[in-house]
Amino acid sequence: MTTGHRTLSTVPPLAPPATWVAIDIAKDAHLVLIESGGKRQQRRLPNALESMQQFIAHLQALPQPVRIAFEPTGMYHRPLAYRLVTAGFDVCMVSSVTCARYREARYASRDKNDPKDARVILEVMQQGMTMRYVDPLLAGWHDVQEVAKTYWQVTLARTRVQHSLLTHFLPIYWPEFARYWRTSRSAQFITMLHAYPTPASITAVRCDEFVEAAWDAAGRKVGKRAWLTGVYELAEHSVALPIALESSAIATFRMRLQSFLDLSAQRTALEAQADALLGNEQRLSPAPNDSWNRSRVCAHDSRRSRRPPTLRTSSAVSKVLRARSREESIRPAARP
Repeated sequence: MTTGHRTLSTVPPLAPPATWVAIDIAKDAHLVLIESGGKRQQRRLPNALESMQQFIAHLQALPQPVRIAFEPTGMYHRPLAYRLVTAGFDVCMVSSVTCARYREARYASRDKNDPKDARVILEVMQQGMTMRYVDPLLAGWHDVQEVAKTYWQVTLARTRVQHSLLTHFLPIYWPEFARYWRTSRSAQFITMLHAYPTPASITAVRCDEFVEAAWDAAGRKVGKRAWLTGVYELAEHSVALPIALESSAIATFRMRLQSFLDLSAQRTALEAQADALLGNEQRLSPAPNDSWNRSRVCAHDSRRSRRPPTLRTSSAVSKVLRARSREESIRPAARP
């Protein structure tokens, strides 16, 4: 796959930089420190297209080659880094931990500001303590990365809703029903609870009428009639607060239940997207004459053959991201 990054097979070893550029990333405007010919100059770079184009033209007029380093800050570095890599500059990253430790040792203080951070990034870069920057969009795995991150965010939101249901709502409205919570059957549990959020909503009808009405909401179960009968008997002796089914409190309870179901549907949709993105993935294939990689891939394929290929967590996406990152980075010499 062709990307906008330098590789060992296409570009000779980089010459020592004639110009060093350190960028302290921020939301609205970046702080740039440039060292060239023994002189340093500092400038403010607004996070705007016209400013970035002028900055790139200024860098192209400086002595070449130019090496640029920055400390990743959220996602605010992505637009600028993409344009710098596209323009052909050598772009690298510095670790936040490295910068913090170097700042403490260099200045004997934890005090920090933008000019000091830029100086720290510049000195760390000149000492070679950098990491190669690979732009996800140019490398071709931006979609996979976004699916993985969105999957994590949706799962995190779903877990928060789950905790609020189990620790806040159920102890008030139906504490006994919490015994039926199972992680693998969470959707059926929430669907049943959404249909019958309080014991009073069950005991308002006869047992046989409840069993017939709740048959579909209960989902697939062994001995469903006996289970529903047990739920009815449990509702008859519940210690839940006597709250009317039409109250605003029950409306908010059902709102949170629906949120859990919606987030579960979103997560299922993201799993389908991940399956579509990774369905024809060939990045885990071994390189020629590389027995070490071949053994790892064979082990991976054997594990896949013993379980369904459906993505259940974001770990599979992360594995592909790591495999792609290894391929895009400069590969070491082959093993003898």
